Amino acid sequence: MRILLIHNYYQIHGGEDVYVDNLYHLLKKNHDVILFTRKNDRIKNTASEKVKVAIRMLDTQKESRRLNAVIKSFHPNIAHINNLYPLLTPSVRDTLFAHHIPTVETIHTYRPLCPKGNLFRNNSVCELCVKKQIPYPSIIHGCYHKSKIASLLMTVSNVLHNPYSQLKHIDKLIFPAQFMKDYFKNVLDLDEDTIEIIPHFAKQKKVNHLLSDGPLPSNYYLFVGRLFPEKGILPLLKTMSQIPEKNLIVIGQGPQYDEVCSYSKYPNITIKGAINNKDLPFYYRHATATIIPSAGIYEVGPLVLMESYAYGTPVISPNFDVFTERVIPNQTGFLFPQNNYKYLRNLLSKNNIEKQLQNMRSAVRLFYTKNYTPEIYSQKLLRVYNTLVYEKTST
Repeated sequence: MRILLIHNYYQIHGGEDVYVDNLYHLLKKNHDVILFTRKNDRIKNTASEKVKVAIRMLDTQKESRRLNAVIKSFHPNIAHINNLYPLLTPSVRDTLFAHHIPTVETIHTYRPLCPKGNLFRNNSVCELCVKKQIPYPSIIHGCYHKSKIASLLMTVSNVLHNPYSQLKHIDKLIFPAQFMKDYFKNVLDLDEDTIEIIPHFAKQKKVNHLLSDGPLPSNYYLFVGRLFPEKGILPLLKTMSQIPEKNLIVIGQGPQYDEVCSYSKYPNITIKGAINNKDLPFYYRHATATIIPSAGIYEVGPLVLMESYAYGTPVISPNFDVFTERVIPNQTGFLFPQNNYKYLRNLLSKNNIEKQLQNMRSAVRLFYTKNYTPEIYSQKLLRVYNTLVYEKTST
């Protein structure tokens, strides 16, 4: 099968980018795959650059011509869209429609409903733009790249391309979780026949011994992720600073990095920052548990949870949205009331907490094996691909 994967990489490599990379290599084993992409890493973090990028979203002809050339030379049997913002633009969907190519789109964010993409503002869920044909609140609050001008241009792009209408014409929408599927279906009144729920997957990689990272505490909790406010890293650090007998290792990068590093003054907190991906399995495997605090955001995967499970490591997360689907209390981890860090502190302070988590590891591995392996994901995705290709060729 000839598969056209489409993805706009983010400025800071995150879970969605890792998913696309893993999917490309997974499909490449048995199929002819091309990755049609743009990367945001060259975009400078200045107000003027953000406005320029937003303006480019209105100029759709360049990406359409580039995609047209790929389609004419590759002749894909199916296209699989991931992220389109900001450089690829929603014009990609129109180009695929024009060529009558069976199209799948995995919904990784809430971008069709929220110009910022994550329904998050002022440290809590924000749904002001949801169900609005013109998402003007994002302009008022300067949500997109913290710029009112960039938010205006993003809104104009949404009005021109109308993602509500576009998504209804996608042959199959894939949602990583029931919570997200229900949310979109309620807002967009989607046809149930066009919807599929396929949780993301995590590849279990070889665990290498660390050569140069120095000694690690024998028992530690782990945070892995982008250092953004919605990820809840700062409240987690404050909480861990109050229980000095519990160790925390932080892996990740992002705009809150300097604030995060200020907590390295506490002996029980180690800030690793960005590390070599080859070393990440070691930290997962040897962690007591992975903590995913997620402060008031509707998560999608998250990929960190599945990666943690792949190495038999339980997860501690809020009892909110997708986590209630992914974490089985007392079997694969613990849930705590969202943003209730006093509860989390008391949970981690229990005398037998480490023993309880250690006893969960076999159940965690089993849960991963049944739900989040590349093989399971591939089977479900290819079933969708094959059905769509058959339907298109038989009409």
